[in-house]
Amino acid sequence: MPKTSFRRNSGALDTHLAEAERVAGKIRQLVSDEQIDGVSRVTASFGVAQLNKAERLMDFLKRADQALYEAKVSGRDAVHVAASGRDKSTG
Repeated sequence: MPKTSFRRNSGALDTHLAEAERVAGKIRQLVSDEQIDGVSRVTASFGVAQLNKAERLMDFLKRADQALYEAKVSGRDAVHVAASGRDKSTG
């Protein structure tokens, strides 16, 4: 898999979030495609978030954790993207 950068200073924050979602989806698919003897099915769920400039680390981690929880309760084997965290009313 190609090396991917998730730097914040490029000005393309939404592009990087979309790339993180794409990478998580690719990993999810690779895990799902894996055949393991004695195991019926292996899945992976991901919560993807982007740290915003003025955001506290704990708030960022809570959003990522919430996105992971949503991926799991939606049936697992999924990728969910956290709300932006820029506007408290969005999530």
